Amino acid sequence: MHFDLSPTIILDEKNSLLYGRMRVFLYIFSFLLALYLAFRILFPSLFFEFSFNNPRAKSNTITNPRDENLAPLEKGLLNEGKSLFFNTSLVGTYSTAIVSMTLDKKYPNSSFESLSVRKSYNAFLYPEGEAMGFRDGTLLKNKSDFYIVSDGKLRKFAGAKIIDALGFPVNSFLNVAGDELTYNSKGDAIGKNSGYPDDSLFLIQNNFYQLQDNKLKKFISDFAFSTHYESGQAIKKNADFLKEYEIDSDPIGFSEGSLLSYADSIYVVEGGKIFPIDNPLTFSGKGFDWNDVIQASADEIAFYEKEKLFTIASDHPSGTIFNTTEDHLNYLIIDGQKRLLPTENIFSSWVNTTPVPASKDSLDIKSNCQMKKSFLRSNIFKCSLPIVEMQQLIGSDYVFSLKPTKETRLDFINVEFKKDIGFKNFRFTAGEILNRIKNNYAR
Repeated sequence: MHFDLSPTIILDEKNSLLYGRMRVFLYIFSFLLALYLAFRILFPSLFFEFSFNNPRAKSNTITNPRDENLAPLEKGLLNEGKSLFFNTSLVGTYSTAIVSMTLDKKYPNSSFESLSVRKSYNAFLYPEGEAMGFRDGTLLKNKSDFYIVSDGKLRKFAGAKIIDALGFPVNSFLNVAGDELTYNSKGDAIGKNSGYPDDSLFLIQNNFYQLQDNKLKKFISDFAFSTHYESGQAIKKNADFLKEYEIDSDPIGFSEGSLLSYADSIYVVEGGKIFPIDNPLTFSGKGFDWNDVIQASADEIAFYEKEKLFTIASDHPSGTIFNTTEDHLNYLIIDGQKRLLPTENIFSSWVNTTPVPASKDSLDIKSNCQMKKSFLRSNIFKCSLPIVEMQQLIGSDYVFSLKPTKETRLDFINVEFKKDIGFKNFRFTAGEILNRIKNNYAR
């Protein structure tokens, strides 16, 4: 069937020829526009910027410009020989990062050593501290010796009769090797007159408590307790036991790094606060596991102060455990450090969520380029970093570092991530689009 919306209009030969040409032009333009949009979708570019003249501007998408001592960079001033670090955070695979820096014109003779970049999770790049020992409250057994970890120290029970007298569940003591006990410093032995040590756990009238500073601290819920310990570790007591200790007014919530859901939001716990995760792309981009999300009640959520959004640029919270894909080592993030969990038993005492996969190779693999002056403007330096080899590395953060050879001051930093045209990148992008659809509509 043919539809003719203007059957009575007849064009003369000249206008008919013009109409035909315009129609062909429209078809070609539409085809080229569709092709351009397809290339922009399949081979996108992402742009990041930071203004040192307006460091609090919402348009600043480069995060945490800092010196080598982790101090925020003051007004863009770079001292000679002192390194600058800054981050960009994104999900996706890109081929090239083009970095441009605009300098204060009062520093015309500025120059730099090479610019370098690493790809990982920023928290996984934290400095490595001492290896961790067992978690406070953990009950341990080595041969015929029994211990509890209290205030970070390993305290030995003077005998089995003391364990029975205090009511510790013998079946909850974890069998460990002797060398595993060396990761906790030794504390005083627990004798018959010692009483309950700090971090002892109790189950009283269906509520869980922990002894801290000679006060009983109540867990806000069974779910909160389960993110710290197994229920079998708690000593069962009747209500009269509550009269023997002062009840602390500050209860215990979920373990650091726990993932909570309420209504349509998902939160991550850190420092007594909850941070709402902004979207499913951030959730998956940070390596979190949907199976770890705990359905929280209104009372459990109300216990916390709500903070700003947790975005793709946010660092993983304390309590996060990273597992390296190359050698399967586990690291705990705590107090701005990455600390090895040296044995499976020590790991099991800390884990409350699925470890986030991380690439150990990301600690060593770097891309470098030399900053060069722009031909058109002498206060602009640029360089192009190849990052194709970083595509296989796990992580959402690109961490840049740069060292000036002379004192200088920065006004702006701009970074463009580009994806080269090719079948491999096409395949990557198509896979990313499908994953985003799954994350948004089919958890």
